[in-house]
Amino acid sequence: MHYSDRGKSIIQLSNELKAALEHVNEQGIVLVIGAGSSLDDPTGFELGSHYSELAHLALTRRGVIAQQPNPWDLSELADAVVTATGAQDLLVAELPIPRMKLASANLGHEIAAALQADGFVRSILTLNYDTAMAAAIAHLGESDVHVIERIEDLPSKSSKTLIYLHGSANGLPRDLVLTTADLDSTWQGSWKELIANQTLLAPVIAFVGLGSSANLVSSTLQKIVEGVGGATSFVLVGPGDQSVTTFASSIGANAGHCIDCGWEEFMKACAAYALATLVQLSAAKFDVIERQRSVVSVDTAHVLEEITQLGYLEYGAARAKWFGVDSRRNYMPHPAKDTSDLVHLADVIHLIAEIESWMSTSIRIVDGDVNVAGATVSIYSSQEPADFETAVTRVQARIDRVRPSRKPSAVIIARTNPPERIAAPASIVFGGNDDQSSGLVEEFDIIRSQAEVGMFYLPDVRSDPTALIGAIS
Repeated sequence: MHYSDRGKSIIQLSNELKAALEHVNEQGIVLVIGAGSSLDDPTGFELGSHYSELAHLALTRRGVIAQQPNPWDLSELADAVVTATGAQDLLVAELPIPRMKLASANLGHEIAAALQADGFVRSILTLNYDTAMAAAIAHLGESDVHVIERIEDLPSKSSKTLIYLHGSANGLPRDLVLTTADLDSTWQGSWKELIANQTLLAPVIAFVGLGSSANLVSSTLQKIVEGVGGATSFVLVGPGDQSVTTFASSIGANAGHCIDCGWEEFMKACAAYALATLVQLSAAKFDVIERQRSVVSVDTAHVLEEITQLGYLEYGAARAKWFGVDSRRNYMPHPAKDTSDLVHLADVIHLIAEIESWMSTSIRIVDGDVNVAGATVSIYSSQEPADFETAVTRVQARIDRVRPSRKPSAVIIARTNPPERIAAPASIVFGGNDDQSSGLVEEFDIIRSQAEVGMFYLPDVRSDPTALIGAIS
């Protein structure tokens, strides 16, 4: 499961939302998502009104309930079933619960999970029963998001949460919140306090893809709004003119805070603004790298534009590779401000610009690798202290699993202890360099002859890029 959000978005966000996406690892926005977030493939569910009408047809045919005035309203249907049978189990049996348990995430879910991992989104409140949002978080490998599926799930100290306001398909039929009476009872005590804590300091709450205006949805929105601080801005997102909907009345959203678009389009627009913020965070560290590490200044504009064109998810996947000597992840959360990881990320980006300068030709970033002059250069870093030789072994094991046509021409390894310096007899030097005074070339060529791919230590490459240029050429 991997999607791309490449390309520019034409969706216009509210000024408050833009401002919130210019700051990372602060309060973070809150997303409240409804059935509209699960329409896009491969999640592929229908709105609640669709399932309500199907269930109404089945239950009336079997004589469980009489004909209802609003068969599309799932909460009213649940009231009727509970009145007739004393429980909601027969209604739950008509819902696609098995599919909901195994729901696949769509592009919007993955972007939302990535924005949460990076600190732009604080909490995600879902009105859906399906597990697509949780699947997206699991796919990214994000472990510090606390998933709360029912009132008994006590939140951890993590500020990042995914909260199933109406229960999850993983629960028992009686655990699903289907009626307004259930909502009123679950919203008391710790549940109400939890939601208030998650939303109180949020600069923006975005209500996205709320679907049909069933009583349960409208009641839930009102309860959320009641617990929010006065400094919070509301945004209502959905296809069509949202300002004339009952949802707009429920949250007091005016036309300037209503966005006419679908779930995936909205998340792509948010990702575009957030990505610009992340790129600027790294660019702001270039001066530090050039001063403190005596790195030659180069033009970084094209590389920064290339990263912007990658899209939000692919940039996170590239970071996972660049920091991936020690582990394999689908996505690496962006380093927080003023950390050594952020400085190192900026160092990697600066290095890519240096490669572009050395080769006098434009680069492309594909799957985290640098494509230049018809060759591929991989960059790996260690997150924990490690020897260069240990890193080489780990990277080589990874390369050995790649088909020959996709093997890199060279690998640059950073953030390790310096390699052991071994004098090489001229007879086994692999590079054909007649100048025996150039120890760097001979040393790198020994590694390449053993590993079949040139393994380069970053500080040595910067001292003399000749061997790297040879490997690329």
